[in-house]
Amino acid sequence: MDEYDPMDAFMASNELQKAMDDEKWKEQTGGGRLSQKRGTEEMDTDVVSHPTQQLLRGLQKPMEKSSFGMRMLEKMGFKHGEGLGKDGTGIKEPIQVKLKYDKLGIGSEEAEQKKREETEYQRNLKALRQELYYNMKVQVYKDHVKEKANIRNVRKDLRQAQDAIEMLDEENGRPRNKLLLGDDEDCDADVLTAHLGRMIEYLRTTYHYCIYCGCAYNDDDDMNANCPGWGRDVH
Repeated sequence: MDEYDPMDAFMASNELQKAMDDEKWKEQTGGGRLSQKRGTEEMDTDVVSHPTQQLLRGLQKPMEKSSFGMRMLEKMGFKHGEGLGKDGTGIKEPIQVKLKYDKLGIGSEEAEQKKREETEYQRNLKALRQELYYNMKVQVYKDHVKEKANIRNVRKDLRQAQDAIEMLDEENGRPRNKLLLGDDEDCDADVLTAHLGRMIEYLRTTYHYCIYCGCAYNDDDDMNANCPGWGRDVH
């Protein structure tokens, strides 16, 4: 016969008690497993422990008229279905209790919400900067194209004005005009635009000629009445 060992008997009794506790817990919870969610989200009452089920049912249950708290409220003038306060404009239902299942501590939800809002702000700020940078590049390109087109128009108008000055001065026996540019002269857009203005002024005041209309007028009154103006944009 085997010798009795107190340690083996103690371990065997512990294993038996543990098995009995497991069976009892399964009967109470329906064999479900505890599934927790971080934060203060509500948990499924079918998979939580029996005490938690009782707590949730108690929180969802309306206050009975026979309860101590309801009797105290009625003594102070509260009527069922009406709001709190003298005028009855206050809340009609008790403040809901939110169970907390995580271990992050009180106030952690506000900190997490602030962190999410900060992340969303940074994301929106980055998208805004990218959009502004793209729009700026598009605007720079448009300005560049517009400037090149303007330079082409200025050079075209210069050639027309120069040909008109040469023709009219020759017809009227005038020497070579100092306003005429050489073929090898290359200036920037601002200089060319300013020089074009002086050539147009010379043609209009001396010969009543408009390079955009392509004709000469009889006098100032005739030009003012029939010519739209000095620039390309008004023709």
